[in-house]
Amino acid sequence: MLFLAKFESSVDVVVDDDMRDHRCDPAWRVWSSEWGYEEPDAKIFYALSAAGAAEKWAKWFDGRGDYSIIGGAAAVVHVQLVDVDRAEFLVLPTEVSVFEVYGESVPQYRAMPRAKPQEPAT
Repeated sequence: MLFLAKFESSVDVVVDDDMRDHRCDPAWRVWSSEWGYEEPDAKIFYALSAAGAAEKWAKWFDGRGDYSIIGGAAAVVHVQLVDVDRAEFLVLPTEVSVFEVYGESVPQYRAMPRAKPQEPAT
């Protein structure tokens, strides 16, 4: 589950439940103009890569309830490293990267053989 954390800064930070107190991954600013989020509306996601941050944005966006991305609509997402001073050390890009993110709903079914009913003893 994702939750939205409010900090003193004007930027919201979205993290996974199991990542609430974990900050080892670099922070990325993510926004999508075509879905109504301009650069000042960017959300912060912690991920090992810009692509990972874009995927987390898509999960957050779909988690609002309309599931448009997982339903087949792609989104153009802009991603930028927050801590550009560490970019060289982390070997990460400092410029804005653009990704197209999409998802799919994949139903999973399982079939298990049933045990044959035992015949009554005579």
